[in-house]
Amino acid sequence: FNPEEETITIPTPQTAGLNAASQVEMIVHQRWAIAILRVKEMITEGANTIVRFHDPESRLEFAHPWPQPVIDGEKGNSSFCLVNALELLDQPGEWYQDYPSGRIYYYPRPHEDMTKAQVIIPALETLLTISGTLERPVRNIHFQNISFEHTSWMRPSYQGHVTLQGGFHLLDAYRLPIPGLPEKAELENQAWIGRPEA
Repeated sequence: FNPEEETITIPTPQTAGLNAASQVEMIVHQRWAIAILRVKEMITEGANTIVRFHDPESRLEFAHPWPQPVIDGEKGNSSFCLVNALELLDQPGEWYQDYPSGRIYYYPRPHEDMTKAQVIIPALETLLTISGTLERPVRNIHFQNISFEHTSWMRPSYQGHVTLQGGFHLLDAYRLPIPGLPEKAELENQAWIGRPEA
């Protein structure tokens, strides 16, 4: 993990042709979070391969102070895996989508008959957006007896994903409950609240 060069050095992968694959992503486990980094270049130097990444995730991954991968820790290094390459399709249930053609490659499980398979391909990232203003804030919304299913999440494939804390995006959420938990009163994630564009 080299913040100055914005590279990660890994053992050279055994999968042939991976250096030339155009859509490879690296998933890095970083303590309590993961990063999904689109691979820009893989340079093999014997037993090691130096990996460079696309921006914006390269800049973000190596600039943020935490969580960073564990390097030479007491119990070893953070785990990682390479994904999103046809060359890696080697287990039943795995799939790969080629861009820009959109062609999907799927390795069927032993019990699956692809002539009778039901395939659900999500096309939307957002099923519902609720917006208010400071003058007319959104209030008192309740959902009952409805399922939100089959969305997609494409941002990592276009911009990578370097973790910020929070599973939701709030704009101008000034009246959030008091932060913290009974056992950890100082815990707070409100620094990640979004602000509308100027």
